[in-house]
Amino acid sequence: ETLLRENRARVHAAVAAASVEIYAEKLDEKAALLAHHCENAGEKWQAALWHQRAAEWAGITNAAQGARHWEQVRALVRAVPRSEASLQLGVAASMGLLGLAWRLGTSIEEATAVFDEGRELAEANGDARSLAALHGNYACVLGLVGGQSEGYWSYSREGVRLADETDDQGLRLAQRAFLGFACMISGRVNEGFAVCASAIEQFPPDPALGIEFTGYSPFVGILNVHAWMLVRAGRLGEGAVAYGRAEKLAREFGDNENRTWMQLSQLESAVCRGDAAAAHEHSRVALESGEKCSTPQSAWVGRLSVGIAHRLAGRWEEAIPAAEFALDTTKEGANRQFEAWAGAELAMALLGRGDLARAQQQAQHAADTALAQHSRSDEVRANLALAQALLAHGDGAALGRIQGALARCQELIDETGNRIFQPEVCECRSRAAALGGDAAVAAREREQSRELYAAMGATSQIERLARET
Repeated sequence: ETLLRENRARVHAAVAAASVEIYAEKLDEKAALLAHHCENAGEKWQAALWHQRAAEWAGITNAAQGARHWEQVRALVRAVPRSEASLQLGVAASMGLLGLAWRLGTSIEEATAVFDEGRELAEANGDARSLAALHGNYACVLGLVGGQSEGYWSYSREGVRLADETDDQGLRLAQRAFLGFACMISGRVNEGFAVCASAIEQFPPDPALGIEFTGYSPFVGILNVHAWMLVRAGRLGEGAVAYGRAEKLAREFGDNENRTWMQLSQLESAVCRGDAAAAHEHSRVALESGEKCSTPQSAWVGRLSVGIAHRLAGRWEEAIPAAEFALDTTKEGANRQFEAWAGAELAMALLGRGDLARAQQQAQHAADTALAQHSRSDEVRANLALAQALLAHGDGAALGRIQGALARCQELIDETGNRIFQPEVCECRSRAAALGGDAAVAAREREQSRELYAAMGATSQIERLARET
C-alpha cells in the first residue's frame, strides 16, 4: 500500500510538471488542476500556491469557487513549516476569504476565526498593510452579513488608522471606502461626508488604485457612498450629479459591483420624488450589472430594486414577491444589514395591496430589527411604514402608537441628518393630526411637507398632494 501511494504521488508529480509545460499559456485556467495534482503528489507548498492562483483567477465572478480554493490554501499553509513566505500566504488566504465572505454570506463565528488567524499571522510577520486590510474586510462581514452596524464602523475606523501608518495610497483609499459605507449605514452622515471629502482631495481619481484590497474600485466606492449620503441628506439634485460622475467611471472601468450598489441611492431618490419611471430604469441597471457579479449580495440588490420599482408603479402582485425574496435572502446571511429595509419595503407593498394586518406586523418587525442592528436610516424607514399601516386602519385608538413611531422617526432624522424622510414624516403627522381632529396642525404639517418636496424637486409629490387636498 505504501508503494502504491508512492507510485501515485510520482504520477501526480509528473502530470503536474508536464501540465505546467503543456499549458504554459493557460496556467491561471489550469491552476485548480495543478493544485489537485500537487496535493496528491504530497507537495503541499506548491499545492497551496496553485490554489492561491486558482482563487485569484476565480475572483468575485466565481466567488464560491474562489472561497473553496482559499480554504484549501488556509489548510495547506498550516501543514507546512512556518516561514515568512508561509505567513504571507496564510494572511492572503484570510484576506481572500473575508473579502468573499461579505459577498457570499457566512457565519460570524467562522469569519471571526478567519480574521483572528489572519491577524495573528500578520502580526507575527510584522505586516502592517495586511493587518489594516484584514480590519476593513472583517468590518464588512460584521456589518453586511452580521447586521452589526457598530462593529462595521469601529473595525473599518481601525482599518483606516492602521492604513495611515503606512505609505500605501491604495490601502489608505480602500480603508476609507469601507469606512464611508460604514458611516452611512450606521447613520454617521457628518463623519461620512468628511471621510469622502478627504479621500477625494487626498488621492488621485484612479479607479484601479487599491482595488486589490476591496475587489471593487475604492475611488468609485467613495464617489458612490458620497452620492448616497447626499441623497439621504435630502440633497437630491447634488446626489444625482455625484451619482452621474460615479456611474460614468464605474461603467468605463467595468466596475459592475459598484454600479449595482449605486442604483440604490437613486432608487431612494425616486421613492422620495414619486418617480416610478426613474425607479424602473435604475432597477433595470441593478439587475443587469448585478447578474455580471454573480454573488448573492448583488442578486439581492437587483431583486430589492425590482420590488421598489413595482411598488412605485402600483404593481403590488409583482412588488410583494420581489420584496419577500429580498427579505428571505437577508435572513439567509447575505446582506443581513438590510433586513429592516427589505422588511419595510415588503410592509409598504402589502399596504398597497390592502393587507393591513400583515403590513403592520411586518413593519413592526422591521422597526425592531433596525433598532437591534443600530441601522438608523432603516429604522426611520420601518417606523414610517408602521405609521402608514396604522394610519390606513383609520383607528383613533392607534393614535398613540402612530405618534410614537413618528416621534422616533424625527429623533433619528435629527440625529443622523437623513432629511430625505422628512417630507413623508410631515405627511404622516398631518394625517395623524386629522385623525385626532386637529385641522390646524394637519394643514400646517401638510404645507411643510409640500415645501420640503418643492425644495427637493419632487414635483410629482407636490401634484399628488394637490390632488388629495
